Parts: sequence; C-alpha cells; structure tokens
Amino acid sequence: MKHWFLGILVVSLAIPKAFAEEELSAEVSWLNEVIQGGMTSLALGVLIMVMIASVVERFSRLRPQRFVPEDLKEKARSLWEKGQHEELMKLSANDSSIFGKVIHFVTKYSAAEADLLFSGAADIINRSMRGETQKNSVLSVSAALAPLLGLLGTMIGMIESFKLVELYGDEGGASMLAGSISKALITTALGLIIAICALACYNFFKARITNMTLYLEEEVESLLNEWFLLSKTPPPRASKSSASKRVVAQNKTASVQEQQKTGSAQNIRQAKKPASNQALEK
Repeated sequence: MKHWFLGILVVSLAIPKAFAEEELSAEVSWLNEVIQGGMTSLALGVLIMVMIASVVERFSRLRPQRFVPEDLKEKARSLWEKGQHEELMKLSANDSSIFGKVIHFVTKYSAAEADLLFSGAADIINRSMRGETQKNSVLSVSAALAPLLGLLGTMIGMIESFKLVELYGDEGGASMLAGSISKALITTALGLIIAICALACYNFFKARITNMTLYLEEEVESLLNEWFLLSKTPPPRASKSSASKRVVAQNKTASVQEQQKTGSAQNIRQAKKPASNQALEK
C-alpha cells in the first residue's frame, strides 16, 4: 500500500514538470508593441491624455462642497435672520457656486411671490446642471472614437501585412505574417481598453450629477421653506404707505392727462365753428 502511495506521489510531481518543460514562453513587450502601432497609437495616446484630464476635472468639480458650500449656507441663514439683505446679496454675488446663484436671485427678487421664487430657483438649478452634463461629452466622445481608431489602425496593419506577403511570397514564412498581424491588432486592443474606461467613467459621472442635482434641490427647497414659509421675519416688501402714494400719484397724472385731452378737444371744436356763429355769439 505504501508503494502504491509513493508511486502516485512521484507521478503527480513529475507530470507538471514535464508539461512545464514542454511549454514555450512568449513574452510580450506591450510598450514596444504600442510604439510600433504608428500614427494610430499616437492618436490613441492623445485620446488617453484628454480622457485623463477630463476625469480629473470631473472629480474635482463634482463634489458637494462645490455645489452647496457649508460656510455660505450658514452665513446666508444668519444674514437673512438679521435682515441684512444687502450684505447677503453681496456675499452671494461673490460666490461662484450654483447655491450662491440661487441665493442671489432669491434675495434680489424677495418682494415677489413665493411660487415665482421657487420656480426661478428650479430653473437656475436645471440650467446649471445641464451645463455640467454637457461637460461629460468628452468621455462619451472618447468611448465612441477609441474603438474606431483602433480598428483603423488594425486595417492599416493588415494591409501592410498582406503587402509583405505579396512582396516576399513564401520566403518570409508565417512568422513575418504573424508578427505584422500582432502589431496591427495592438491598436484594436488599446482602443477597446480606452473605450471601456471612458464608458465606465461617463456613466459614473452621469450618476454623480444626478445625485448632486437631488442634493442641491433638497438644500434649496429646505432653505426657501425656512425663509418664506416657516420664518417669522417677513421678506422685504414694499410698504403700504409707499404703495398708496404711488397709486395717488398715478391717479393725479391720469386726471391731468384727461383735463389736457378735454381742453384740447374744446379748442378744436371752437376752431371748427363758422365765422357766422361766432358773430352771432358776439
């Protein structure tokens, strides 16, 4: 029994060694293959750099602090409660975030109805977030363009390979043809890698923009509800005395204009009377 066990153990150790000796190792230098890709590999390299720059910009831009700065939110609440609306307008005008634009709009037109302010704030958010979505087009274009460039490089390489076969015939052998084809296929592989990465980043940032939009809408809605629906301090509006003065002034101007119209009409009528009637009147 022991002999059988030792025999099986020796055979199991010898079989992997035999297969390892028979295997032929083929090392591929990917950098050299990419360099041999020619102008197509250069174009794909430029596309990689553009994609990386876009990804870095998106990561740095699509952050909650960029959309709703916490310090701006706290300062805006304190200034609104104190009634310092002019200072709040200056503070929001100097802020480049979307939240700052909404606060500036609401503070500037705070005398309007609450429904108009809510709809105006929603329009500002939608326009700004559409602009952020359009900036993702670099990634979508990269995802669509990279496989086409890779396929173009492969087709050019295949044409060159068949030209070599046409020139050398059977003298070159299969090794020359295989080397040319492998050099041609590297551009397709590189284009697919770029397309996969660009498509994944595009969908990731698209979902991130959707989340940022929801977060921004919730913060703006909460702030406007606190200011216009739950706040005890009313927003700055035109007083009744000033409004009545405006109405009185408008009525006075309207009466003066009517008197002028009636006076001019009487003058015209008198001018149209015949001379005989004027003599009789005398």
